[in-house]
Amino acid sequence: MITFKRTLSIIFLAACLTTTALAQSQATTGTIQGTVLDPNGAAVPGAVITLKNAATGFERSVSSNSDGFFTAPLLPLGRYQVATSASGFGRSILENVEVNIGQTLNLRIELKVGQTEETVDVSAESESVEIARTELSTQLNQRSVENLPINRRDFSRFALLTPGVSIVQGPDGDEITINGQKGIQNNVSIDGSDANNPFFGEQRGGQRPAFTISLESVKEFQVVPVGASAEFGRSSGGFINVVTKSGTNEFSGAAFLFFRNQNLSSQNPDAVDAGLPVEDFTNYQFGGNIGGPIKRDKAFFFVAYERNDGESSKPNFIDPLLVNIFATRFNSPGEQGIINRSNDADVLLGKVDINVNSKNLLTLRHNYSRAEQINGTFDVPTWGTSANGRETNNSNSFIAQLVTTISPTLLNEFRFQWAKEERPRFYDGPDLPDTTIGTFDGSISYRFGRPFFLPVPSDDVRLQFTDNFTVVRGNHAIKFGFDLNRTRVSQTFIGFARGRYIFAAPTIEDAIDGFVDYIDGISPAALQLYLQFAPIGNRTVEEAGTQAYTTIEPGLYIQDNWQVRRNLTLNLGFRWEAQYQPDPINNVSDTRYGQFVDDPRFPSDGSIPDFTDGFAPRVALAWSPGDDGKTAIRLGAGIYYARIPGLVVAGPRNTDGAIAGNIFFANFLCSGGSSAPAGGLNGCPVYPGIVPTAGFTPFNPGVAVFERNFKNPRTVQYSASIEREVYANTSILVAYNLAKSTRLTRFVNRNDPRLYNGTAIFERPDGSGVGEIRSTESSAKSLYQGVTFTFNKRFSNRWQFQANYLLSFDKSDDDNERDPFTFRYADPRDFGPEYNWSDRDQRHRFNAFATFLLPYEVNLSPIVQYRSAQPTSVVNRGTFPNIIERNTLRLDNEFFTFDIRASKAFKFGERFELEGIFEAFNLFNNRNQRSLPRPLTFNFDGTVTAGFGEPRQVQLGARFKF
Repeated sequence: MITFKRTLSIIFLAACLTTTALAQSQATTGTIQGTVLDPNGAAVPGAVITLKNAATGFERSVSSNSDGFFTAPLLPLGRYQVATSASGFGRSILENVEVNIGQTLNLRIELKVGQTEETVDVSAESESVEIARTELSTQLNQRSVENLPINRRDFSRFALLTPGVSIVQGPDGDEITINGQKGIQNNVSIDGSDANNPFFGEQRGGQRPAFTISLESVKEFQVVPVGASAEFGRSSGGFINVVTKSGTNEFSGAAFLFFRNQNLSSQNPDAVDAGLPVEDFTNYQFGGNIGGPIKRDKAFFFVAYERNDGESSKPNFIDPLLVNIFATRFNSPGEQGIINRSNDADVLLGKVDINVNSKNLLTLRHNYSRAEQINGTFDVPTWGTSANGRETNNSNSFIAQLVTTISPTLLNEFRFQWAKEERPRFYDGPDLPDTTIGTFDGSISYRFGRPFFLPVPSDDVRLQFTDNFTVVRGNHAIKFGFDLNRTRVSQTFIGFARGRYIFAAPTIEDAIDGFVDYIDGISPAALQLYLQFAPIGNRTVEEAGTQAYTTIEPGLYIQDNWQVRRNLTLNLGFRWEAQYQPDPINNVSDTRYGQFVDDPRFPSDGSIPDFTDGFAPRVALAWSPGDDGKTAIRLGAGIYYARIPGLVVAGPRNTDGAIAGNIFFANFLCSGGSSAPAGGLNGCPVYPGIVPTAGFTPFNPGVAVFERNFKNPRTVQYSASIEREVYANTSILVAYNLAKSTRLTRFVNRNDPRLYNGTAIFERPDGSGVGEIRSTESSAKSLYQGVTFTFNKRFSNRWQFQANYLLSFDKSDDDNERDPFTFRYADPRDFGPEYNWSDRDQRHRFNAFATFLLPYEVNLSPIVQYRSAQPTSVVNRGTFPNIIERNTLRLDNEFFTFDIRASKAFKFGERFELEGIFEAFNLFNNRNQRSLPRPLTFNFDGTVTAGFGEPRQVQLGARFKF
């Protein structure tokens, strides 16, 4: 149990260890390091290196040690002048030394004897290969952020341009996978603080909002798919890191407008073949930013606002017989027709940076976002208009950061975050139960009525404290610190309260006939499943489904970045992290399953285990053979742990057989057809009604538990790469990554009769036992291997370009993200046949993107992306009797797109500029079919889409700058 006393104890322990233990702090900053040499190549000790950012007045001085080595960590991003002086030597000045996110610049400074001063502009001569960087990461600079054609201006789509990152379709919606790991195992950070939803395990805002942070406010973007240092935790996947813009000594700003509609779009080729018209839609995105000095060289502000107004209309396709039945018998006349959808969002960011004095830099930032999607829950063309909901999202996050330079070799960074996200989900349709009429294998189905999980009020509040302390000693930059997340989740989930009917047959025609027979009282044969949520005792449905709980996640870390030699960097790190879970709502003795916890065959002791053994050593090195500094060989290995999202915890807290239960029916339990008394436990419920729940006592109810020895997922990562500068500003990289994951979450029914010779041993004839035991276990595994080839041309001579290709192999035996209602296996006695290609496996991925500054100041920026198809399983194995393994076939969702942006700026005077913008997405109108993911019986989280992919769309825009 998490008590206030425990919370204080964790904070106190972390604070104490800050004085003796570390964390790397490159999440929002960069480092300049290097060696000072004389004309003969000998080290120059005692040289003074002064780094100054003219745009903000920020300045710091450091000294070289006996080896001539110096390092200046925790530098705000931007361009610096690096001035070096030493007794008996002339002064050296390097101009335009640019520091990017997470970057460690390695400079070789040669001083000349005498009193001469030498100034060199290094903007076009900076190193193409970062020989001191030990991790594999990809940075997208501000030029890329501002000029690449990013559909919907969603910052997270930048991640898809980097090696090892992709979007995969699944029953939990579209998820970002990094290095072959589940979407819930990633960590998104904005300005160094978590931007994740603790309940769903995805980025704040989730999959539906157009955006939750304005692209206007994004300065730089970084993805670390493998080899992250001890600073990064709570993720066994990858890390997405975003830094927002700040004001400078110069006032600047911009206003923009983007527009697209059906008249600027084409139709998907498959839709053309089907004779369908172009989807009717209109989308506006507009906003702007302004920044500048509050007091020159002292304080600065930056504000950005963006709005999206989107409307679309799309027809669905329902069997005419069903359309007539729902219209005439169930008062739902609009099940087939045009579905009108909206996608509206507002984002506002404000940021202040203050140079408090020469030793303290304070940053304050607040971000607000609001989003609403009418009919935004599902987008499946064979589902009725009633099978949808209204999705909303509101979030606020406040961050305060203080960087203190105690001395040139002692630095501290403190960061605080308060964030709140509200994600209420509504249903505004007719009063019908969630109804599916389809084939056994799910290849085609119709769906009507209120999605079983709606409405859902939900919110979370996050408090985060981070402190990093850096000590520079000789060639060592030692960093240590703590990170503490406290999240409070509140939610009311009344899933199945309005009932969930599933009618199925071998063919869709038989399923429709079976549904008609059921509602006519002829036969219940087509009723595959009926579920209904029912409170126990005097509770209301809302009381039984409401819970609020707190999770605490501390982390401690230490790291030594050791410059062993000029061309050899060794990074040694160690991290410990934990996740303290809430207790179940009831004591074990008050639950229905409490009578069984002493039975060794029962999987749980009734608790939700805390995770406290997250010990994660990490090691990496970067070696540059020779003296030219043009080659980097990197090796890395480390252990990483993932957090458990609150959605997985919610079920075992209140699904204990004493708070609520589910009324269950299927055709074999019905007697007398649907004409039997409604709600009678010996007769089927009368459609579209539900069973009365007054005085409900569950008969062998299903329960949810955590297994006794549950552990958080763990991934062991290995990486090896070689990068070589082939000519000025151009490099090629070959990398190999391996991620072996164990203890992945799996949901298993531990009262399945197949486990005990055909008997559900925890059921009782009088109903006093338990039925399905949904055990949350850490028994799944995965293995990912990938080889990446990257060609990178930094911006010079008016263009930059990057291309990367990934060949990967991803296997697993359970790919459930966070859906506790679905068992993803064929036989609980043997998970062996489940181990095959994972749902995320995409054998080939290719990205290429560039920005060109053409004559007459025309900007041209193309993006090419390709992803091969994902696997799928044969559901009806009678058709393929020799196929027994999972995921032996491929979906029809191969993806290719060519996007392009062209713009031309017209200047007015010295400070004003108007830019016209043309963007085209999927220029060649590739089909990009979206296969319906399965299983969808209990999907309740991500946006499910299927059917034709997005066709060619043209977007026009204008931007005014000053």
